[in-house]
Amino acid sequence: MTINTNHDDDDDDDDDDDDITKILKLQHQLADDLDGLSMIVLNTNNLVDNKKSDKSSTTTNTTTIKTKQSPVSPPPMMITLPSLYQFYTMGILLFHHTNIDNNQINKNNQINNNRFVTSYQELIESIPETLLRNIFGGQLQTATNKLLTTVTTKPNNRDRNDTAGIIENDLLPTCRSLCGLFAHSSRLCRVVYNCNNNNNDWITTLASFYDRLIVLSSVSSSSSSSSSSSSSSSSSSVSSSLTCAKNCVLATLSSLLLDGLFYNNNININNDTIDETVKSIEESLLEAIHAMEEASTTCLGDLQIWQSHNEPFRRTIVSSFLQHQHQQQQESTDGTENERQDYILNMLESAIQQSEEQQQSQVSSSFQQTATDHAVTTNSTTKKKKTTTTTTTTPACELDRRIQQVKQILPHLGEGFIEAALSLHQADVETTVSVLLSSSSSSSRYPPALRMLDPSLPRRKRDHEDLEEGNDGEMERAQEARRIVKERVAIEEQQEMAKYKALVYVTQQEQQQQQQSTSFFDDFDDNIDYDRSKDDEYNDDYDDQYDEVDIRLGGADDGFTMDKAWDGDDTATSTTNMKKVDEYQQVKLYNQLVRQDEAEDIFWQENRNLNRQQQQQQQQSNRPSKNNNEHDDDNNHDDNIGSGKQYRGPDKIKGGRIIGPDGKVIKRPGRGVGGGRGRGGGRPNNNNNNQNASTKTGTTRKKPPPPSAAAAATAVGPGSDNRVNRQRDRKHRNQGAFGVTE
Repeated sequence: MTINTNHDDDDDDDDDDDDITKILKLQHQLADDLDGLSMIVLNTNNLVDNKKSDKSSTTTNTTTIKTKQSPVSPPPMMITLPSLYQFYTMGILLFHHTNIDNNQINKNNQINNNRFVTSYQELIESIPETLLRNIFGGQLQTATNKLLTTVTTKPNNRDRNDTAGIIENDLLPTCRSLCGLFAHSSRLCRVVYNCNNNNNDWITTLASFYDRLIVLSSVSSSSSSSSSSSSSSSSSSVSSSLTCAKNCVLATLSSLLLDGLFYNNNININNDTIDETVKSIEESLLEAIHAMEEASTTCLGDLQIWQSHNEPFRRTIVSSFLQHQHQQQQESTDGTENERQDYILNMLESAIQQSEEQQQSQVSSSFQQTATDHAVTTNSTTKKKKTTTTTTTTPACELDRRIQQVKQILPHLGEGFIEAALSLHQADVETTVSVLLSSSSSSSRYPPALRMLDPSLPRRKRDHEDLEEGNDGEMERAQEARRIVKERVAIEEQQEMAKYKALVYVTQQEQQQQQQSTSFFDDFDDNIDYDRSKDDEYNDDYDDQYDEVDIRLGGADDGFTMDKAWDGDDTATSTTNMKKVDEYQQVKLYNQLVRQDEAEDIFWQENRNLNRQQQQQQQQSNRPSKNNNEHDDDNNHDDNIGSGKQYRGPDKIKGGRIIGPDGKVIKRPGRGVGGGRGRGGGRPNNNNNNQNASTKTGTTRKKPPPPSAAAAATAVGPGSDNRVNRQRDRKHRNQGAFGVTE
């Protein structure tokens, strides 16, 4: 079967007669071919049925009639179905059949048109469902999705001629073909809608197609408003083509929903399964509504408006749904079912209201656009930024779209509550709606993050970044505010930098002055020390009370102890240098240091450990003193005063022994064992207790009489060689440790 597809689809008034004649010729040819195909398919089905009946009859009569031969079936006939392109052309012809003015067609042509539609319906009825699903549910849907992807991925800022060519050559014929195929066959709608277990693929595809047509219509309207009067005719033709394409998409959606969803369930409905049927219709309708809302925000409302004006017999989604609802109410009354039905009706009504509001806003925006086109803008770069931001989809716009989708289904919830629910479910509209619907009976069934929120919570205020999507005045004010803030920040940074530079300069100057003054005072101190030493060489009245004071202040100390002015040769230099010395500050500083030293001495004197002093006193009282200093308790190592021997020093160890340069103790000459007067020496420590046998006498030494007072007064030193006796004598004479009378 061959079809001549060289026809013109223009709708101009001058070429209407030629188009009608061409379409009628194609319809005649295609009708004849379709009649032949339908007859072949019907005959083939009859032959298959006859063959099955013959086989069944032969199997039942084999036991009784064995000699009778079974009839020979004719060989199978090769059936060639129309291809996908032939179905595509067929849909375009069917669309023209529904849109041709009946006044221009005579009775014969009207009969041929009816014959053409009838042949198409018989062809669809004769094709098995598997083949229909393969062609319309697989191949045709894949081709439509590819076309939609190609149109969507192309840039939006294309040339006006390019946009018109895409609309006239690609989108409009596709929409007309789909409308002609689905609007003239209810069986095709049922098969396609039930394909792949009601996954609503065709619903999503058509809604996306409609949304793309809306975008193209807005782009074409904006370009036509900015174009000159010479291109007004082309822009009007593009807008009319887009309107026709949108009507075709809405007609296709209406046929799929009414014939595929409601009519299919009306066939199998009965009194026993009415509840299950109505429940399945409600679930399928909800899924279809969700699919349309995800793809386009205005498709559902525009579809209902189109059905109320253009659908024959006033078939709409609401009327069909109410019909099933009435049938269910006659059989059973369930509160939950009524709530679900009311919810669906409210959702459909809100979709209509939203679409009407959007149409009004589009009309008002078009008037504003025409008014603002006459004004001359001064900043061209801002214009470019606006056009780019309007053509691209921002995350804020996407969030607004999803919030509106949920609000169409649940209009009683606030936008802020919906936004929180979307953020909780990763911006998935289906999951959010299902969770909110399951929890709509009571707020306690909401997720924990939503229980504390008010369901009527409004949306929060938009940030300053969203002002770019508003009017020009708000955007200009925001830009002016940002510019002022940047200028203020720049001025503050400059001031901070100037302060920092000034501080660095002052610090450097102070460091230089300090270095110069330090070098001057060093030279001045050297000169003062030299002159003072020269003066003190011939000064007998030199005051040495401050020589041992080491406060390490350099010029301050010398300035305080200096008795007279500079006596150098250079009188002018000395006078200038002396003026630079502030004697008053030096005196104050010196007094402050002296007071600190005194306070520190008093502190350590008060915090002495007296227990150690008492222990040392007890030890010294229990043992004799070597140097007649029994009660020398100070820690100044003055125990050696009063005798020629030194028992302590840098080169001495215990016992007064001297350490040599090699680190060893130096032996005293002639002081070996028994040779000295020390321990084990030749001379005994106590002459009265001499153990030498040669000197011992048998007589006992008598105690000498006590000396007289005159002799005691004239006595200067100790009168005995025994240390113990000398101590006793001093005690009797009230003398001190050094023989001085107390």
